[in-house]
Amino acid sequence: MSNIRVIASYYTQITLARLTELLDLPPDAAERTLCKLVTDKTVKAKIDRPAGIVNFKQKQTADQTLNEWSGDLGKMLGLIEKTSHLINKVSLNG
Repeated sequence: MSNIRVIASYYTQITLARLTELLDLPPDAAERTLCKLVTDKTVKAKIDRPAGIVNFKQKQTADQTLNEWSGDLGKMLGLIEKTSHLINKVSLNG
């Protein structure tokens, strides 16, 4: 299991085929092991099964998470403001 942690520290993206090769496990066992580590929050990853790709993400600090949320909130407020402007524009013309 620690092998996946090592792989996650070096890769941001890897194919499932290459992951199974590096782990020397059958595909089902490699995917099961990866899923267990993700659910245990040991590794942060997303699996794109149709494409056969695993995307690893590095764990974020609390500050990084808050900054990301702040940026997303700023984008959302911008969209709300734009939508409100368009609604007002239509209601004044209509």
